[in-house]
Amino acid sequence: MCVARPRLPDLAFYAEVILNVFQLLMKKKELIPLLLFMATAESGALSFAVYSLQKSDLLTINQEWKPIEELQKI
Repeated sequence: MCVARPRLPDLAFYAEVILNVFQLLMKKKELIPLLLFMATAESGALSFAVYSLQKSDLLTINQEWKPIEELQKI
């Protein structure tokens, strides 16, 4: 049985998209600060996500249940 593989898109398409973005930025220079702000926010969010996933104290397996005295009185 022959399985059709998905065809990879041409790299020329991506190059054309990137060039169009740069041409748009050259025409509308007021978008440059917005682009920088968005890139900074995206890198900060990505860094925080990686940092949160690497923290080992978020998930502990060997936990012991201890009763809370204030709640036992209620």
